[in-house]
Amino acid sequence: MSAKLIARVFERSQASGVDLLVEVALAHFCNHKRGDNIAYPSLAVLATRVRLTIPGLCKSLSRLEAMSEIRRDRSSGGRNKRTRYIICPGNSKPPDTVSSVENSKPQESVSEKLNSKQENSIFKNSISGNSKYTGSETVNGGLHALNKNRTRKRESDANASHSSAILSHSERKQTHARPDRAASDLRVKPFLSWFAEEYERRLGAPYAIHWGKDGKRIKELPPAFDLPRLKDLATRFFESDDPWIREKGGFTIGVFTSQINKLATASGNGDAKAPEVKDLGNGMMEVDGLRMARETYERKYGRSAK
Repeated sequence: MSAKLIARVFERSQASGVDLLVEVALAHFCNHKRGDNIAYPSLAVLATRVRLTIPGLCKSLSRLEAMSEIRRDRSSGGRNKRTRYIICPGNSKPPDTVSSVENSKPQESVSEKLNSKQENSIFKNSISGNSKYTGSETVNGGLHALNKNRTRKRESDANASHSSAILSHSERKQTHARPDRAASDLRVKPFLSWFAEEYERRLGAPYAIHWGKDGKRIKELPPAFDLPRLKDLATRFFESDDPWIREKGGFTIGVFTSQINKLATASGNGDAKAPEVKDLGNGMMEVDGLRMARETYERKYGRSAK
């Protein structure tokens, strides 16, 4: 933003209303570090800044150009090529547009008419040629090349950051990808296949395996429950006389894994001391000093309360 140029617009401009607002907005886009009167805003950005539609903005720019408040060097199209706006508040030429060679000439040796013609000619050449006007001198197309290189560098940096973001996202997806079922736990596939065959042999109906849910339940079991141990406990599970399993739970993988600790305790531990049970009434039981519902007792210990 060039504060000096904005102040000069307010002091010298002949425009008013919306046109003055557009001229001030153009001055706002000028580079204060170079101290020039040149701006390159796009129509969309400029229209948003002054709260106008693009057709309304174009009409205002045409009025300013007719008043000689601005001059437009329209681009011929193409990527990153925008119209160049030269701000001339108060219908005054931009300062220091005359080359140093002409300024070195003695003023008394040339008439005012000749000076005026030469100044206009040099100013027109500076606009129509490949040179860039900076406000204090007329420079060649090197500045334009420098600006293009800066634009390309910004685009390459943006593309690089976008590529790194895509790469990090793909890395996160690979990190959280679902592991292979067979490679993660070798018990899952053979045990579930054996369980389905045993279910059909004993109950006379096919067992629908849910590889996702059932496999997850088997994976969550400790490694101590290896494949032979699982088959042994599943055989005891199918032979269980627990009324809750036969009448309510059913012979499923979910019920099997929920009862596996009781099956493991009951198998191979025939000398274990029976729990002390007291019937407290109202459907409550006391087992080894712990209170529980009658249904919980029957499901946990596989016996009916007397």
